[in-house]
Formats: sequence, C-alpha cells, structure tokens
Amino acid sequence: MTRSSVASGNGSQSAYVAVMIENDILSGRLAPNSPLKSIRELAKVYKVTRTVISSALDILERKNLITRISRKGLFIKGKSAGEGMTDILFFAMDREPAKSAFVTQMLQLIHSPHTHGKFNFTIRLASSQSEENIGHLEEELFRMEKFGYPDCAIIIPISFTRREVEQCLKLPYPVIFLGDFNDGDYEDLNYYRISLACHREKSIVQYARERGYRSLVNIVAEMTRNSQFEVSNNELFGKEAHRAGLRFTTLMIPGKNYPESVRILPFILEKNRKEVCSADLLFSDWLPFPKMDFKLPEHINGVRLPDSETPWLQIDYDPLFDRVLSMVEHAKKNPGGKKIEVVELSRVTLESRTGHSLAASNSTENQ
Repeated sequence: MTRSSVASGNGSQSAYVAVMIENDILSGRLAPNSPLKSIRELAKVYKVTRTVISSALDILERKNLITRISRKGLFIKGKSAGEGMTDILFFAMDREPAKSAFVTQMLQLIHSPHTHGKFNFTIRLASSQSEENIGHLEEELFRMEKFGYPDCAIIIPISFTRREVEQCLKLPYPVIFLGDFNDGDYEDLNYYRISLACHREKSIVQYARERGYRSLVNIVAEMTRNSQFEVSNNELFGKEAHRAGLRFTTLMIPGKNYPESVRILPFILEKNRKEVCSADLLFSDWLPFPKMDFKLPEHINGVRLPDSETPWLQIDYDPLFDRVLSMVEHAKKNPGGKKIEVVELSRVTLESRTGHSLAASNSTENQ
C-alpha cells in the first residue's frame, strides 16, 4: 500500500492511514515514546485532509498505540512508566477480527475502569486472507517482537493448529492463549491457555422446551467439520436436545471459508425448504440468516452479527476476563510454565437488536 493509494480514496481513508502509521510503529520506524508529527504535517505526508488524520489518530488511540500528553502533543506508546503496571499485548488474527463478537467483547473489557492503573494494553488486530490459513502469522509475530517487550501477550488462537502454537511460543515473553485450538491441547508443549464453557447448547434447548417447541435445526458451516471444538459442541447440542425430547438435526453448509458459506446458505435453505419450515427453531452460531422468499421459523444466532436483525445469545464474559488477568500475573512470575483453565460462564441471555432482553430470555440463564 502506497501513500498515493491512500489519497485515491479507496475504502476508508482514515483506516488506511491508521494501518500505515501502525505498520511504522510495529516495524520500529517510529520508536516508542517518540513524538508524532502534527496533524497538519501528517495531512501533507499522506495527502489527505486533517479530518482524515484526526480519525486515523482516534483509531490508533483506541488501540493504545499512541497517547496524548497535555501541551506536548501525540507520542508513540511505550512501556508503561506507572509503578506496578503490567504491559499486555492483545493479539487476534482473522479475516475481519474487529467484527468478531468475542474480540469485541474482550476489547470492551480491556477498556473497562477496573483495568485502569493496573494494566497497559497494546492491541493488534491483523487481517488474514482466509480463516483456514493464517500463513503470515510468523511475519506478524516478528513485527510484534520488534515493537517491544511486554510483560505478557494474550493471543486469541483462531483456527490455530500445532504449527501456529509453536510459532507463538517463540516470542521472548510469556504468551496466554485465550480460546481453544483446532485439534485440542498438545501435551508435549508448555503454554498457558484459558477457555470458556458457557453451555449455550443447554440454554437453547431450555429456551425451546419452555416455548413448547418440538424440533430444532442446528446450521453449521462445513469448513468447521475438522475442528475438534466445533465437533464436540455439535455432539453436546444433539445429546441435550434428545435428552429434552426434541427432534434435532444438523444442516451442513458447504464452503471453503466464511464468505463462501454465507453465499451458499440461502441455496441450502431453499433446497431443504420442507425440513427447514417444519422445524420450530433454527440456530446458527455465526452464519447470518438471509432474507428468504418464504418465512423462516424462529431463528437465533450464537453471537451478535453486524447488520443482522436476528436475536443472539449474550454471554457475561466478566468472570473469564478476571481469570485471564490473574493468569497474566501468574505467567509473569512463571515464564515457560504450563497451565490450562476452563472458566464456567453461567449467565447467558437472549438479546434483541433493540438492546433489550427478549421476553422469556431469563429462561436462557443456566442455573
């Protein structure tokens, strides 16, 4: 990406400028604690308006890559000087990590008041070309290493196999993986990992029972068929449904990646129209339900999806985040150690687009 391409106006200019400045920070061209050029100077460098530069700087500030010092201007963020402060690098890589419901929830908790004065976060969200292949992870890790040495890194292991795990463990500071690996844990590797168990399947089944439903269709992207985590979730879902006396079926959606599965979903729903319409409830974890030329039964997503009117399951992640911060302190004192935790999240509610819990949503809270 060149500076002239920024001026051409493709996409969001402020986002492009933010990415270019971020690259300079992560590559070391802009050193920690060094002053940033003025808005006027940056506008001339990137050949954009001051408004675009201001928006780009807002993006970098939200990522904790720059900081404003009264009467002095903007500076590249360095290691925190506060006594007792812990520097944490938060990293996630996906096709569009900023749109991930889980990543969004974690970022909200990062900026919550109870982290102030204790933890200094640097946020790095990197885009990959495919959910199945994050081949440039090594390049991203190299850039992160050049950026500086935090006390610890929190990495969300989206689609991680052993290869990606081993790459991350080469970083010269402790790493905590927040989430599950595709193939389960690796007994011969030492690492810190924390994941969640919220029993959303039980919540959906309980909701269906209390509504008097008799059948449930789980819509699954075929690209996840090799993920041990997704396979075990689907098996648990089926067991819970059958235990409750519900007819449970799984509808697989072909596709090599997420966008392809989204495009194919309407055709599969049309092809299986009779089965779909005979169900009382449809559930899809993260594939958005399309508008069809026939009325879909009640449908729910596992997460809140952008530009979707479909109700979703809202999880209270506070207990998980608290355990993550505790593990950070442990990893600082015990680098190279191994610890795996699963945090049970008990509160799951069904939310609507209006921001209010739906009627009977209390039935989705695990007791």
